[in-house]
Amino acid sequence: MILHLDTKRYYRLNATGAEIWKGIEAGDDRDALIGRLVREFTVERDTAGREVDRLLGRLREARLVE
Repeated sequence: MILHLDTKRYYRLNATGAEIWKGIEAGDDRDALIGRLVREFTVERDTAGREVDRLLGRLREARLVE
């Protein structure tokens, strides 16, 4: 779960989203985030890239990341 401190809204992440969030907290760039998903979930890089981009887009819209 992520809490947006300004809006007090909670966001629930699935396993993929939680792994991406761990990477964000660790300071990973996009390529490193994709690598995390490839290793953790045994998915193709293209699939992982789409998932990273999708979640980052949603997090930006919610103003949870810049």
